[in-house]
Amino acid sequence: MKTKAGYRIFILITAVLWFLSDAGVRAEEKTAVLTGGDEDGGYTYLIPGVGNFMTNCKNGGTAAFVYVDPDEGVSIIRVFKDGAPSGEEDGIYLDKGFYEVYIGNDSDQAVFRFSVTEEGNSIIMSLSANNAEINITREPEMKLSGRDGLFRYTLPDGEWIEANVPQGAYTRGTVQLACSPGLTNISGLLNGEFIAGDEKIYRQEGSYIVTFWDLESATAKDEAYRVDFCFRIFRDPVMNLSMVRAPKGMRIAYAKKNGDAYPTAGATNFYAKSDGTYELFFMGTEDTGLSYSMSFSRDTAPPALKFDPEPGTGEVIADNVYFSGGDDVAELKIKRDGAEVTALEGCIKVNGSYLIEIADAAGNYRSYEFTVKNGIPFPVERVIIISAILIIAGGVILIYARKNMQVL
Repeated sequence: MKTKAGYRIFILITAVLWFLSDAGVRAEEKTAVLTGGDEDGGYTYLIPGVGNFMTNCKNGGTAAFVYVDPDEGVSIIRVFKDGAPSGEEDGIYLDKGFYEVYIGNDSDQAVFRFSVTEEGNSIIMSLSANNAEINITREPEMKLSGRDGLFRYTLPDGEWIEANVPQGAYTRGTVQLACSPGLTNISGLLNGEFIAGDEKIYRQEGSYIVTFWDLESATAKDEAYRVDFCFRIFRDPVMNLSMVRAPKGMRIAYAKKNGDAYPTAGATNFYAKSDGTYELFFMGTEDTGLSYSMSFSRDTAPPALKFDPEPGTGEVIADNVYFSGGDDVAELKIKRDGAEVTALEGCIKVNGSYLIEIADAAGNYRSYEFTVKNGIPFPVERVIIISAILIIAGGVILIYARKNMQVL
């Protein structure tokens, strides 16, 4: 009995010590204190002993979307959505649900709770809901200047956006963006898909629209500025490209095709009328010391496949169809009777209506349509097996018939 009692006491003491030690290393939960702001300009919260964060929603409130912008030294530790870990530590919350955002540092943190009421709402809808008198000016006049290989666009109230490429430019490198403290960079699009706007370096290939908001302007004079900073990252210099616009604040100084001077249609738009290798040189419209260049190879020739036999459009072929493609075929898709299929070693032998679609890296496209109707294939192996079965079956029937005759 004493042994059992002593064991229980030992377990209890161990549990208490573990709890105390664990509590000692766990971050202390503090209460975020609202220190200022309003629904138009956003709210500022203080985590005592840690720092501040800004948001467009009160603690425990609801909004069409919510952003949480921590100051330096403050970070979002973890996030729960509808009671489950969500992994959304980027500070932008667009999906409908109830959120608990743990924000602070390793030793002290607070829990900021709110609800997002409508899924996928944009900042425009939020601004309109908060203040119907706000006028949103898209793409305001901006002055372009430059330094150390950077291009800076300054808004009418002095706020600025800066990048290593001008707005609207093509580049095969990495794009770095920065903005003045008064601008808010919440969201953007990559090839039409939503991306978080807090990224500053962009490496993935595609077309970008990164949106900046001048909310300080909205609180001062009921007018918000919106700038959609556009650029495109492309890796392969070969493109199906016929028209290029000069970057914002720049003009086309000159162009070359295959090394020779090539006339342009205007100072802002360049038109390539035939395939070849082009070089474009842009110059600032106001500051002629600013320059930017790009080069690409225009390729509008669609890829092709070789067939045996060669099918015509909609032709019915009573034989197996063999095909092959060159290095220019980057994508290939085969559909039989509307369903996607594969063709082993480039051979089509199953009956059906076929659509073959191919594309190259430049974006050129070609399709082939035909029908295969070469009868029902009857492999020799099956013929031999079935013949053997019929012979055996015939023998059995013959023996059975003779026995019946003997009985009679």
